[in-house]
Amino acid sequence: MKGERAVRIEFEIDDRVVLLSDFELWHFVLNYWYLPVSEDDGEAFEKELAKHGLSFFHTKPLPHRKYHERIEKSWRRIFDLDWSSEGIASPRAEKSIQATLWKLRLDQVKNVQEFIAR
Repeated sequence: MKGERAVRIEFEIDDRVVLLSDFELWHFVLNYWYLPVSEDDGEAFEKELAKHGLSFFHTKPLPHRKYHERIEKSWRRIFDLDWSSEGIASPRAEKSIQATLWKLRLDQVKNVQEFIAR
């Protein structure tokens, strides 16, 4: 946020220990939402759930294993940085890509800078 103090850490780490994902799509995982292939797919899944009195917006996790697994499987798309879908996922050039790593050792840190966000 503008005016907020922050720290930038520069480090070197092996690419093989970094997991990249689409930051915007990560919100589907955080909120237990189904990540549809298309808007039509999303609407069809919600209608199918509604027939059984279910909604992933209201029940977390879904009690039916079949639907729960379908939601979890849909989240794999967050790791396909080349995947895009109109109204759902941006093209790669427009994505905010986040990197996650299990551990950062002090010897991997090359520089630390404090700054104030603009």
